[in-house]
Amino acid sequence: MTSRIIDDLAMKTATPSAQTPSLAEHSVGRVVEDLRRRLEGLRSLPAAAGPRLQTGIREIDEELLGGGISPASLVEWLAERPGSGAEETALRLAAAACRRGGMAVIVDDTGTFHPPAAFRRGLDPARTILLRPASQRDAVWAVHQCLADESVAVVLAAFPRLNDVVPRRFQLAVERGGGLGLLLRPAAAKADPCWAAVRLLVEPLPWPRLGDTLAEARRLRIHLLAARGMIPGRSVEILVHEPTYPLPEDRRPAERLNPSAALRPLRRKVPG
Repeated sequence: MTSRIIDDLAMKTATPSAQTPSLAEHSVGRVVEDLRRRLEGLRSLPAAAGPRLQTGIREIDEELLGGGISPASLVEWLAERPGSGAEETALRLAAAACRRGGMAVIVDDTGTFHPPAAFRRGLDPARTILLRPASQRDAVWAVHQCLADESVAVVLAAFPRLNDVVPRRFQLAVERGGGLGLLLRPAAAKADPCWAAVRLLVEPLPWPRLGDTLAEARRLRIHLLAARGMIPGRSVEILVHEPTYPLPEDRRPAERLNPSAALRPLRRKVPG
């Protein structure tokens, strides 16, 4: 489709006619703009049939992904470092997939996954399975098996390094199982071949900014690096509100209850 559009545009610009100016009469900017408008129409092509899954964040679901992500898809969330916001946004999508039925499987070979944080973002504890393989090799095997299982709605796993073969196996497995595969990967993976239906890069931004009034939120920029049926290169800024819970009164630091206490030196009685 894309090559046909480009060929058609080349013929228009190379062959003069009464209705179509020649290439000499076209500025480079007009040619590029014409091509951009034609390719823009590809954004409306559906990636696959079936209802879409959404994160619940309008900027991602509507502006970036054109309505959400189709089931039986592999999605890669890239970030420079852990805690950059990729896991938080991926968990929202995992919760949406789990609500449609099936189990959510978390594969954590590093022992760093914190279940309460996932449950606060909508994941159902009764429908969540946490696997902690002894090695990355075992984690790859577990992810592949779970993606191919029709009773599994979503699989979430983090991999610092993967060869080019493994993502391709994951993509075939998730198409067979019909669920959703969410992979957390470092930003350096954007140079690797992409077998995922969607590849996103999550970038944390300074917070707060001038005009921001919400204290309990994070500002992120999400970049669309690759997507089936859509043109990459777009990005959106979002505010992610983090759920917070006050500490019980008996567990609060004394300086929070009495700020002046933190300014007084600590005096201890010396025996004798």
